[in-house]
Amino acid sequence: MIQALIIDDEQYCIDSLTAKLKPYATEIEVVAGISKVPEMHGAVAKYKPHVLFLDINLGPFTGFDLVEKLNPPLPKIVFTTAYDHFAIKAFKFNAVDYLLKPIDADELEQTIQKLRKIESPWPDLAQIKQTITQLRDKSAGFKKLALPTLQGFELIDLEELIRLEAASNYTHFYLAGGKKMIISKTLKEFEELLESDGFARIHQSHIINLRFLKSFNKGKTATVAMQDGAVLDVGTTRREGFMEKFRVYFKVG
Repeated sequence: MIQALIIDDEQYCIDSLTAKLKPYATEIEVVAGISKVPEMHGAVAKYKPHVLFLDINLGPFTGFDLVEKLNPPLPKIVFTTAYDHFAIKAFKFNAVDYLLKPIDADELEQTIQKLRKIESPWPDLAQIKQTITQLRDKSAGFKKLALPTLQGFELIDLEELIRLEAASNYTHFYLAGGKKMIISKTLKEFEELLESDGFARIHQSHIINLRFLKSFNKGKTATVAMQDGAVLDVGTTRREGFMEKFRVYFKVG
């Protein structure tokens, strides 16, 4: 039986992952879920798990800070947080196990398959941190986006793009200064282009630029207010992933 420990400072994330692990109850036992910061550092020594599902952003510190203080032998570590798909591919390529929130059932299945192999290779902390550094270096700086027009292409600065809104097979672009554009491509196509540049898909119909986020209402019906005056719903299935990305980009007091 594989014993698993979940460390995340958001209880609903612990509950969500625990529920997704239930189909594997005959081979994986969740021994505990720790959300209180004071309990996190001693949790691994206390429970001695075979695998640690560890959030990278843990309020006042990071999952890396926690791992650096652990005594060997370390458990196998699966990081859980919200980064872009490029990062996910890079982590997989470097043999680091990593799950994007909200956690996809197929991705989780791949992780479980890896955990089943007792002798499966697992990187050490130095390798993990090196990969993180490389990813941050590659994604540093903001870019321009080339949008197709009848005459060719118009280049827009991503720092001027406030939000995108789906309209069937078209996408509406809302830019600083009140400028709007309509492009004959789906929102999904732009999500894949923008996900590593400070943008977040919050709804089936909306992608927002986090630079222009004014406020985030975590109520029963979650909404965001943008600097252009738009108030947009956060989709139920995208709420967990957006909240994690929110914590990645902003310091939460």
